[in-house]
Amino acid sequence: MGDNVLNEDFLIEMLESLILSEFKEKDYTIFDQQILGVELTETEFEETVARILKSKSQSFGKKIRRIVQDKRRDLLELAFKRAQKRYKSQKTLRFLMFEQNEVGE
Repeated sequence: MGDNVLNEDFLIEMLESLILSEFKEKDYTIFDQQILGVELTETEFEETVARILKSKSQSFGKKIRRIVQDKRRDLLELAFKRAQKRYKSQKTLRFLMFEQNEVGE
């Protein structure tokens, strides 16, 4: 059981990093509004994820499709939430740095 938890943690961290590197603002919005907390059937979930993946790299798409095929929606959603939180933190830090530079001049 311990190995399984380690594998899941590693997978979540990998997915989180991939999401951060591939997603743009609109992707976070789509995922947040159309996937998270929405009661979707597996088919609806797969179609929505496929729509997001159209503009992403092939490598990213393959990894996400594999997670979806393995019925590990929970891992994908957790990784997304973590990536979204980091994305918002980075965005806030950039804004604060910009504000600090503007005030400092």
